[in-house]
Amino acid sequence: MKPEEFLKKARDPSAWRAKAFSLRRSADVVWDAFSHRLLDAIDKETKSLNEDKLSEATDVLRNCQFLYSLAAECALKGLIIKLHPSDVTFETTVDGMGSLIDAKIKQIGKTRIDTHNLEKLAEISGILGVGGHAERRELLTFSTFCINWIGRYPVPLGTDSDFIPRGKLHAGLFNHYYRDLMDPFLDEVFEELDR
Repeated sequence: MKPEEFLKKARDPSAWRAKAFSLRRSADVVWDAFSHRLLDAIDKETKSLNEDKLSEATDVLRNCQFLYSLAAECALKGLIIKLHPSDVTFETTVDGMGSLIDAKIKQIGKTRIDTHNLEKLAEISGILGVGGHAERRELLTFSTFCINWIGRYPVPLGTDSDFIPRGKLHAGLFNHYYRDLMDPFLDEVFEELDR
């Protein structure tokens, strides 16, 4: 991608929204595959669980949560770009002739953060006020872990980077009820992007 094209697209909230929407559509498809596998793991007669099939369903679920989490990340970044464009900085390289030869995003938002941290991105975008909202914060923290490792690796990068529930959400919300909180959150971010 040429640097000029990169800068144009990186500054465009609608490009971030489109990518977020695409990721969400893909997550919806993977959710359907997860649901099918989960139901298939239950023996119809005995109602017992086949552990191997349940494990397969859980693997698909984690991939699905990874995609929903990436959708949230893109949507939140798009919202920050829309609402606070002056807080987004780029690093560019110009050759001796003054031609732009490289560009990259240096920072999104005033505060330097891990750019996968959905809780912080939600705060910067204004979707999440500082303090309070314990359930939503726990959802976003879990979703950050989905981006950082649960959806990508078999283990976290270290024992200190595992997800530890804060006790604000029922355990099922990290599993088959995940969309009960993620869908309304994504709907809210998309609504703000569309204003």
